[in-house]
Amino acid sequence: MTCRCPVWSASIIVSRISGEATASNAATCSSSPAARSYEAWGVGLKEPALGAIATKKRGNSSWQGHVGFVVGANASQIFLLGSNQGDARSVAAFPLKEFTAFRWPADVPLPAAQKLPTTSAGARSGVSDA
Repeated sequence: MTCRCPVWSASIIVSRISGEATASNAATCSSSPAARSYEAWGVGLKEPALGAIATKKRGNSSWQGHVGFVVGANASQIFLLGSNQGDARSVAAFPLKEFTAFRWPADVPLPAAQKLPTTSAGARSGVSDA
């Protein structure tokens, strides 16, 4: 089995978790190239944590989504490091209400409670995640 991720936002997750995906390390990433497949990956977190994988809804269907790494949050937004955010790898702010899951690698100790950065220099709001 290899990890194939033609969906651009999911590809950054695979590349950061697995390095170059191969048959020997494919189990560490989601078995699907869909961004929202990460809703079932690893261990669920109740709140965002620095470095956690976050999934969010996009569009009107249950399968459309976006995925990235949490780098900050405030009362109304989550800051994600991801791909396909304004057609680039970037840090972007998205409304908290759009998020569907925060996930952590199953083989890594859970993160300690921490206050996340509440702003991110250069983060853009309102970028396309399509």
